[in-house]
Amino acid sequence: MLTQLQQVKLYFANTPFPFKLGQLVTLWSAFISDASRMEKGAIPGIAVYASLFPARVRSDSITIQSAASVDRICRTPLEYNRNKPLPGLMTLDTYLKGGNDGVPGVKLLLCVKSIGVRRTVKLSGEGGERDLIAVMVFDHTGEYMITFWQDLIDSVREWQAGKTILLISNPGWIVDQRYHKGKIGIMRATMIDIDPEFPDADWLRRYAVSLTKKEAPVIKFPEGIWDIEASKYGVNRILFSLAEIDEW
Repeated sequence: MLTQLQQVKLYFANTPFPFKLGQLVTLWSAFISDASRMEKGAIPGIAVYASLFPARVRSDSITIQSAASVDRICRTPLEYNRNKPLPGLMTLDTYLKGGNDGVPGVKLLLCVKSIGVRRTVKLSGEGGERDLIAVMVFDHTGEYMITFWQDLIDSVREWQAGKTILLISNPGWIVDQRYHKGKIGIMRATMIDIDPEFPDADWLRRYAVSLTKKEAPVIKFPEGIWDIEASKYGVNRILFSLAEIDEW
């Protein structure tokens, strides 16, 4: 299951692949290496990595599985063992109040609350322009706005508010030196599982559904308290239709 876009490098690829987070992909590669030997350092939870040369090496290829029958395959998070808590799982409130300070292998389980519109911002200096989308996420302890840039935008567009569950592993904590404040960011080592399947994710789904019901404007009619027949046909009539009121 594709959990990173920043780590997918297809050397000598003639045609760009339409990668999105949460896709199931099949890889064939003749170049498998130990993750500890990666040039930029190992990523927690990743044991090996592969280099792909799809347009140069005949044994290398990649297939994006798009059939509906594979939508629910490979949804179990890395490092999860049945009947055991997922290592490193932390609530949003705990992470914001100190869990971001040098704690390795942190995982945040969040539900999408709302998705903003695509915007283009100008970066300071000669950084040029970049596109972004702001996504509000939440769990049972709080909510937070996370910004997704560039290549991640196409993935965000397919998420659904109140339904899509995100498991963010190794989130980045970016400190703004000007305001001495930090914020959650998507970094090189960050992985995002879309709609993972394990007990904590199932609980968060039910929690999100319960919030939707509580916020619904529909109020159930109080049966057994008000005599409807007497209100419509009794001596002291108090129930009228809008058409009757308009006519009189």
